[in-house]
Amino acid sequence: RQVFFLLDDERTRASQRIIQLRQGLDNSFPVGTRDESETTGVFQLGQSGWWYYSFELLGAPGAARLRLESFLSTARA
Repeated sequence: RQVFFLLDDERTRASQRIIQLRQGLDNSFPVGTRDESETTGVFQLGQSGWWYYSFELLGAPGAARLRLESFLSTARA
């Protein structure tokens, strides 16, 4: 039971490094979120470091945190 952090762009595909990080599901709490700009935020799962995301994908930081926590809790069940 692991969480994979993927970055799919031309450079990571060319170097075959789409998987940037993986960590145990149980090490993915707490979830942290904050906004970075008007359209992007960052999230952190446990000690993963901060990862950029689009508000179009997960919503503003409060909504993103709830969605990520729900997803991770469902995966743990």
